[in-house]
Amino acid sequence: MPPMFNEAEKYLERGFCPIPLRYRGKEPAIRWREYTQRKPTVDELRELFGNGARNIGNICGLVSGVAVLDVDDKEKARELYRQLPKTPAMVETGKGVHFYYSIDEPIAPRVRIGGIQVDIRGEASYVVMPPSIHPSGKQYEWIYDDWNELPPFPREKIEEIIPTCTTPECQAKRKRITDGEAYIANIRAIAGEGGHNSTFRAACKLRDAGYDELEALGALIRWNQTNTDPLWTVEELTHKVRDAFKKGEGSGRLIQRLGNWVCKDST
Repeated sequence: MPPMFNEAEKYLERGFCPIPLRYRGKEPAIRWREYTQRKPTVDELRELFGNGARNIGNICGLVSGVAVLDVDDKEKARELYRQLPKTPAMVETGKGVHFYYSIDEPIAPRVRIGGIQVDIRGEASYVVMPPSIHPSGKQYEWIYDDWNELPPFPREKIEEIIPTCTTPECQAKRKRITDGEAYIANIRAIAGEGGHNSTFRAACKLRDAGYDELEALGALIRWNQTNTDPLWTVEELTHKVRDAFKKGEGSGRLIQRLGNWVCKDST
C-alpha cells in the first residue's frame, strides 16, 4: 500500500476528512463531493489511495471540524501570525502558510479577501496537506503539528485586521450584499410548507442583489443556520444556487463553475 494511504489513515483517526489529490498537483483525483457530508471509511481510503502516487487533501468545514486561513505569501503570513490567535497547527505550503482553526458552525469559504492573497477554506472546500508535493517540487510541511486544542476560527479578528472592503466599488457591493441578506432573513424554509421553493427564492433574491455564485452560497450557508427546518446540507444549497443562476432571467450568467470553484488552486 502506498505510503500516502498510511498518512491518510492517520489523518482520519485524528478527525480529518482526507481525500486523494493528483500527485504533485492540487486537483482532486476522485469525485469528492459526497465527502463534504461524511468522512471516508478506512476501506474506502485504502481503495482511493491504492492506485499510484497521490497527494493528500483535507475537506474543510463541519465534516472535519476545521477551517483554514490560507495565506499565499510568507511575509503576510508572519504579519498575520503576530495578530491572530496562535494556533498549534500550521503548514508551510509552496508559497505561504495554512493556519488551522476549530469550528462548531459553518464557515463560508472566501477567496482573495480584500484583493490580497488570503483565502478562507470553509464548507465544501479543501486544502493540500503534508507530505504532499507542490507543483514547484516543494513538500508541504507542518510548522507546528498539534490538533488537540485548536483555537476557534477568529472570524471577527480576521474582519478587523484584513481590509475586506476599501474601494467605493467594494463599498457599493457590500451594501448590495447587506441588503440582500437582510431581505432573505425574512424568508423561512420549513419542510412540508414549501421549503424547497422558499430556499430557491432566497437564492434568486441573492442573485438579483448582485451576488455571484460563491457569495450566494456563503450567504445561504449563514441563512441556513437560522431560517430552515430541518437544515439543508451544503450540497443541497449548492444545487439551489446552481438552479437559481441557470434559470435567472436576464442574469446572463449560466453557471458553469459552481461545484468546481473550490477546485481552484489552493496553496
